[in-house]
Amino acid sequence: MSRTQKTRRRRLLAAAAAVAAIAVGGVAVTTSGAATNTGPPVISGVAQEGRQLTSTIGTWSADGDPDTYTIRWQRCNPDGSACVDIAGAQTSIYTLVLADVGRTVRSVVTATDGSGPTSQPSAVSATVAVEAIPTISGIPADGQILTAVEGLWSGPTPITYTYQWSLCDATGGACVAIVGATAKTYTLTSSAVGKTVRVTVTGTDAGGSSSVTSVPSAVVADAGPTSLVKLASGQTSIAAADVKLPARLSVSKFRVQDTQPLRSRAPFRVTFTVVDTRGYVVRDALVYVIGLPYNRIQNVREARTGQDGTATITLTPTRLQPLKLGARLVLFARARVEGDQLLAGASSRRLVEVVFGAAS
Repeated sequence: MSRTQKTRRRRLLAAAAAVAAIAVGGVAVTTSGAATNTGPPVISGVAQEGRQLTSTIGTWSADGDPDTYTIRWQRCNPDGSACVDIAGAQTSIYTLVLADVGRTVRSVVTATDGSGPTSQPSAVSATVAVEAIPTISGIPADGQILTAVEGLWSGPTPITYTYQWSLCDATGGACVAIVGATAKTYTLTSSAVGKTVRVTVTGTDAGGSSSVTSVPSAVVADAGPTSLVKLASGQTSIAAADVKLPARLSVSKFRVQDTQPLRSRAPFRVTFTVVDTRGYVVRDALVYVIGLPYNRIQNVREARTGQDGTATITLTPTRLQPLKLGARLVLFARARVEGDQLLAGASSRRLVEVVFGAAS
């Protein structure tokens, strides 16, 4: 083996030892000579609280005295500026914590030889997110109450949350904090009509605090229909007559009130929930159901939804409905506003399945 080959082999072995040592302790003796970085460290992994990021040491060239490599992690602003060392984060693997949320992180590898240390940072990570960002529930309309949903956060418990609501333009930009709007809920006022709102949730645990802002709400509408009724469940009910294009009805849910699979052709009950595209539950909508093929259930009359937007219909299978294991009954459900044409106006349709499973 030539002298050049021996030198090359010695460098490769030393570099491998450096990577292994950094993973468990952060320091190793590797190649010889004055270190020059020829390729920055690279970090990999998902930038999300509770996940791990891993850093390489990058690539270096050296000739002469022995070198050592150390690694440390830094927390930076979202734009990658003002990076500060993270205490105790000195291995090639770093687990993201609550304090990293809304920030970026990077690794810094330092090679030290007889001439002194040479450091090279990696590129910064993506902005660190929580497991699921905060969201806003409720109807974005004047006078309605919006509620902040914190999202999913990990870290030492307990985690406490504080809130700040902001008023934004129609695109979700140019946001300005709303003075005094620091509760979990916020009641919209006429000043928000035509705009959007966001909520910033700050989570705090023993390790510190971080803030994450929700996506913007839909554009806030005016006060809404005159038939609005606030229900004890927190939902808002409106009369079907107040659902006019471009708003439409929607059969949002169905529930078979008898245990599935059904094991006989006895009558069974299905509850349908009707809402409109603005998020209101709709009372006095007419719901009609037929089975497919058409001869699988007996004909039923339209049912009217109640205050909570639900209508329960009793269906009776005919002798043509199979009962074998895995048999299905397809239901065609239609919701309409009384007086509208069956297939026009704000009407809505949905196909659902009921499962049968009597023994063969």
